[in-house]
Amino acid sequence: MAPLTLAVKRRKELLDAIGRYSAADIGPVVTKEEHMHCGHGVRLWDHIETVYSFLGLQKENYPFVIQPLTRHFKDVRVIIVGEYIEAYERCNPGNFRGNLSSGGSYSAYSLLPAQEQFCRHVIDRAQFPYAHLDLQIMSDGQLYIFEIALNGGIQGSRLDREELDRRKAARLHQLATQGPG
Repeated sequence: MAPLTLAVKRRKELLDAIGRYSAADIGPVVTKEEHMHCGHGVRLWDHIETVYSFLGLQKENYPFVIQPLTRHFKDVRVIIVGEYIEAYERCNPGNFRGNLSSGGSYSAYSLLPAQEQFCRHVIDRAQFPYAHLDLQIMSDGQLYIFEIALNGGIQGSRLDREELDRRKAARLHQLATQGPG
């Protein structure tokens, strides 16, 4: 995750985040609501104090993730199922979320070997049998995980949902019968 990305589970953690972000002189921030898809739970705020003004006292708004706004990066979706891997860059210049469901576009992306190794390390560490990973690739090559899910969107994928689900089922069967090797 990008530096100063925080999971906020309760009001005290949001207050602690205010101190950390203020000390780092961070302006605009993004929050990500749990269980929302297609960018619907991603919100842009001018400052972390604005987040507290709107969400601080409402218990039903927790948990969420907060992070500094990052503007210039490649947004790359990576799908890994066993040995199968594909990646595509997502772009939506009219929407900071970069989501495809709101008019964005995509193009095939060739992962560098180190980027693929990074992704495989992440899913191994998470102990996921397969994953949809959203990467932020910074201009200096630094990689951050933006999001990871077992069943993310596939708009832009070379596979249709039926084929992807078949591959996922086969991977689960492999792990159940042979182990992770």
